[in-house]
Amino acid sequence: LREKENQDHKHNDRKAKVNYFIHSNRVWRIDSIEYIGFPDYADSLIQATRSESFLQRGTPFSASTLQKEQTRIANMMRNRGYYFYKPSFATYKADTVAVPYKVQLRMHNSPNLHPLVSKQWYMGKMHLTVLRNITDNAGDTITIPEGTYAYSGDKWPIRPDAVMRNVLHRRGRLYRYMGQEKTQELLNELGIFSQLNLRYMPRDTTLNQDTLDLYIQAVMEPRYNADFEINVTERNSDRIGPGISIGIKKKNAFRGAELLAFKLFGSYEWTTTNLDDNKAHGLFNSYEVGTKLSLDIPRMLLPGMNPQRLRFPASTSFSVYADLLNRASYFRMLSFGASLTYSWRRNRTSRHELTPFSLTYDKLNRTTAQFDSILNESPALAVSMQDRLVPAIEYTYGYNSPRTHRHPITWQLSIKEAGALTSAAYAIGGNKFSEKNKKLFSNPFAQFLKVTTELHNNWRLNTNTRLVTRVMGGIAWAYGNSEAVPYSDQFYSGGANSIRAFPIRRVGPGRFLSRGGKYSYLDQTGDIKLEGNIELRFPLFGTLYGATFIDAGNIWLLRTDENRDGGTLRMGKLLQDLAVGTGAGIRYDLDFLVLRLDLGIALHDPASTRSGYFNTGRFSDRFALHFAIGYPF
Repeated sequence: LREKENQDHKHNDRKAKVNYFIHSNRVWRIDSIEYIGFPDYADSLIQATRSESFLQRGTPFSASTLQKEQTRIANMMRNRGYYFYKPSFATYKADTVAVPYKVQLRMHNSPNLHPLVSKQWYMGKMHLTVLRNITDNAGDTITIPEGTYAYSGDKWPIRPDAVMRNVLHRRGRLYRYMGQEKTQELLNELGIFSQLNLRYMPRDTTLNQDTLDLYIQAVMEPRYNADFEINVTERNSDRIGPGISIGIKKKNAFRGAELLAFKLFGSYEWTTTNLDDNKAHGLFNSYEVGTKLSLDIPRMLLPGMNPQRLRFPASTSFSVYADLLNRASYFRMLSFGASLTYSWRRNRTSRHELTPFSLTYDKLNRTTAQFDSILNESPALAVSMQDRLVPAIEYTYGYNSPRTHRHPITWQLSIKEAGALTSAAYAIGGNKFSEKNKKLFSNPFAQFLKVTTELHNNWRLNTNTRLVTRVMGGIAWAYGNSEAVPYSDQFYSGGANSIRAFPIRRVGPGRFLSRGGKYSYLDQTGDIKLEGNIELRFPLFGTLYGATFIDAGNIWLLRTDENRDGGTLRMGKLLQDLAVGTGAGIRYDLDFLVLRLDLGIALHDPASTRSGYFNTGRFSDRFALHFAIGYPF
């Protein structure tokens, strides 16, 4: 009987709730603050930076604020060479009795500190040890200008100058804590070390010694890694297409922390229904294949620039690429190009990319009679798809909110300009800036300005549930030597990372309905783009997550095109021009990648001729299924 009672007690499902009510009293605030008992060298620094103090009259009295002030004083001292100064050396006393709800605060230096604390330290030699694997032992040791370099293996795992140029200390100069932080950050940014440790050691502890030697110990990461991505898109069982991407990267490619990357990608699409006789044929008809080779060098390669002057992460990237796009029954286009890009980040929240040189060549090397007839009827499309060179300059700014931000924000702004410098050179030679059809290497060159911006906000509702929003807009304006923006630089909408209720390039421009029916998207590009997405992400079980979403957006033309009726933007009817879809999906999180399956349901199609807002026709025709890698935004 007692055993049965114990079992019943263990399975008791009764629960109780407890509510806590917290009543906070009046806040105690700092009334006065004094810094006393500090040595002259420290007192002068503290008094000179009183405006930067975390302790100001009227601010709430809290332990966290006191700790911040202790850390500020310690960092300030260490940035002046006082290496052994610690935050706990600045203590405080608080008088809360003299005036109610007022705190008389005194910060003072700890008594009986070791003499080494009050000494300024200077940088000495730097000793570098690099191991290929964590189980290795250092073998050979050589002398370098900064000190010594020990390594495992027969050859250097990395050239010593590739490491030392990122060390911001200089022999004979004062130790600075800021230099230690930046050195750690720059070495981590190289992305080639699995372990990294910096130790500062005094040569000896005698009072007449003031030299710190730096010991850097690092273990290399594996040099090769690969990534693989695949996605599949299906729409109403009449068009299906997989895509694949394979990338191979070689870290520390030439023993200078370089990154050599090769990428091969392709996509295929075929139809499963024939519009003419409504018979299934399953013929393979469209494809895209491309490759890209890039080399990233972890420093600014500019004439006359000393990389050691840059106290922030920076890199130089060279890339070449080629792309072959085949649209069955229409055209085949070949594109290839090269670019030079500089990237840098002054702080942890902002990043910059400048591409001073980018040259792309687009060649339409095969067309069909059907496509030629479309070009004859659509001069704007014909101009956008003609063979041309695109000499461009591009700048991109990116912002990521601090890691401590509860609701992270990501913002990106990109500005691309093509042909202005080339046209200016022609103007110096006597050609008018507004003259059309000027050529470069016997081919017309494009001239346009393109601006795009995108804002993401990740709202944290609880530990594993997020509400993620995205707003994207862009505009491209052709001028001077061009009447239309090149086809490859025009905007399009729809697809797995856009409006998921519609296939890629199946939305817009505006209310335009493609003459080729739902199998043709040749004309469905534009000069203006606006999109917005809202997605709720929540856990299901284990590593499986669910999502529900609403997508809206469209593209429009800047100039009226009689062959694409309804393609221009109508501000008064913007909401009616937005394609809208909803849906749900699942995500399988494998830590290193996320597998995603989304089912989109179209709610409003601006090109539909049906009346009413929900005008997408039969319910069975509203679906689009997308399988992809990674989150959509």
